[in-house]
Amino acid sequence: MESWFLYAGMALCLFALWAIARHDWVRLTTISRQTAGEVIGHRISRDSDGTSYAATYRFSAEGESHEVTDQVLHRAPVPPLGTRVALSYPGSVARTLPACPARCCGAGSICC
Repeated sequence: MESWFLYAGMALCLFALWAIARHDWVRLTTISRQTAGEVIGHRISRDSDGTSYAATYRFSAEGESHEVTDQVLHRAPVPPLGTRVALSYPGSVARTLPACPARCCGAGSICC
């Protein structure tokens, strides 16, 4: 009877690992690329905790211009408009998740 609980626990852990990793598969299996982006605005989010801001970046990659919104919210609109920041994105922009500022994860690393 104890072994049944052990196997059920292991199966539950493996299922949880699969459920977490399936959304990040592209990000985890591709090489991260670097580019420079410019802050062109901030997305405002209001809730019971107050107002939060997420920077919107514009960058050029693979011959096209792209706009992405940061996944990290801040209490103030940082970085300021017009600021140039280093961004990283996985593999091809066509398959990418929103770019992540290199400042939050370090240059060349898989981030956010």
